[in-house]
Amino acid sequence: MRGFRATASQHVFMASVGLIVVAMVAPWCAAGQKADVCRFKYEPPSIGQQIVQDVHFVLAMMVTVSQDGQVLETTEEGIERRQQRELTVLDTSEGRTTRVRLHYVKADQTRAQHGKIGPTIPQPVVGKSYLVARDASDRLIVTDLRGETPTAEELRIVEQNMVGLGRPNPLSSFLAGKTFRLGETVSLPEALARDLLGMSDTLGEIERVEITLREMRAVHGRPCAVFDTRIEARPMADSGIGMRITGELIVEIGTSRPVAATFEGPVTLVENQGTPDAPRLVRGRGTLNVVVQSSYRLPQTATRPPRASRLRR
Repeated sequence: MRGFRATASQHVFMASVGLIVVAMVAPWCAAGQKADVCRFKYEPPSIGQQIVQDVHFVLAMMVTVSQDGQVLETTEEGIERRQQRELTVLDTSEGRTTRVRLHYVKADQTRAQHGKIGPTIPQPVVGKSYLVARDASDRLIVTDLRGETPTAEELRIVEQNMVGLGRPNPLSSFLAGKTFRLGETVSLPEALARDLLGMSDTLGEIERVEITLREMRAVHGRPCAVFDTRIEARPMADSGIGMRITGELIVEIGTSRPVAATFEGPVTLVENQGTPDAPRLVRGRGTLNVVVQSSYRLPQTATRPPRASRLRR
């Protein structure tokens, strides 16, 4: 079961951060337009820009392992992760952020195994800073502030969090130049949806990915566009992740910046393990709850983020 826990939690966690890559979406309601119309433009990031990202992720799942139709094990599994990351843009190229200074203010996780919740354990990146860059060959380069290579576990966490660095933001590419009216629903292309979720290889068959402009309102004193989101996918017969997730995406109007994203709903997993001579089928069913918030102020003025549901003891 150890292999399942690492794989499933990693893939689902990638979905929670896929919306908050460093490249920006830039919506605006142009002067002279009606108040119920919002048109999107792209505005590149700037050197020296500071970003604070808060992520709270909870996945609880009932997992069944079977072989030749016989159930071998059924357990309750869960994971909760909390991170606060501070980024400073150090370099840009062609409208993309290519190099940042990354500092982990907070990073911990709690696991539940066999229905019992374990202790909250700090991740090895907490309190540490890194220089992260995407080079011309699309390779992600990570060092500490002295130029030394971090440990393998630190590298894994940083690379997972910074997977979108230096790459085009599929959401901004889709929205740029488009006009939305209040109540309008738009379906995202399947390829875009997979990139957006960070699950191009593991997400099952996508049935629906939609965003609906619900309202435009001030958040922390700044005008924002608020989208309802719906993501529906089902796993393939022998592998993949399925989900029926709804949520909210908030984007600042006129500053090119996503402010917050929340997702919650049922999640299913199908994964083949074992060997060809002794295959095992892992099936999981549970719930996912994610809150992601981005602040573009100095770290000491960042707003306390909303919280996702906690693992239940």
